[in-house]
Amino acid sequence: MGKFQKVELVNWQRLSVFQFFSQFDDQLFSIDFDLTLPEDFVRKCKSKRLTPFLACLYSMAKVLNDIEEFKYRLVNNEVVKYDQIDPVWVEIDKNKNLIIVSCQYHTSLDEFKVSLKNRKIVDADYLKNNPDHFTVSNNHWLNWNSVKHTRLLKNETNQKLVWGKIEGKKVRFSMEVSHLFTDGYHISLFKEAVEKELETLLTPPSSNINNI
Repeated sequence: MGKFQKVELVNWQRLSVFQFFSQFDDQLFSIDFDLTLPEDFVRKCKSKRLTPFLACLYSMAKVLNDIEEFKYRLVNNEVVKYDQIDPVWVEIDKNKNLIIVSCQYHTSLDEFKVSLKNRKIVDADYLKNNPDHFTVSNNHWLNWNSVKHTRLLKNETNQKLVWGKIEGKKVRFSMEVSHLFTDGYHISLFKEAVEKELETLLTPPSSNINNI
């Protein structure tokens, strides 16, 4: 489990909202929307020697770690804020069975690539004991409009992300979050920031050579 700080609720600006949603039997909610990708997304990924999945995973991990509200968790009925949250995602093994893997997030893309290469298989107990994660799935086989997210625990507070088949500049996206800590406003911030991050990641560096 990563480093975290306990939140002093008495001085916490979100206390009234947290207390309100704490009374709900189910405080999780999801929003489905179209994520706008850079022009020629797949080609640009190849030119950067990135897979589309890696480009998306890194950009989303960066944004989730940049926006404070996404790093809050409820642990043993206490509100904590982690210094960092890490990705957990689904892969398919040689027998076409699902496996769950995880790696450590790094702000440096090169370091993140190394971390992803050294990813480890995790189980349900790992997820229960390490709430400082968000889960990812890339369901690119079907065209879908909405997703029902799976839940390991009744009221988890980690984010769940699913994106679908890339079609031109659009990809279908679903995001589930905890209303204890985040609202639709924060999802809109996430969407805007991920779109900008992907543009930045895949934009060739400008030349510093002046024309003579």
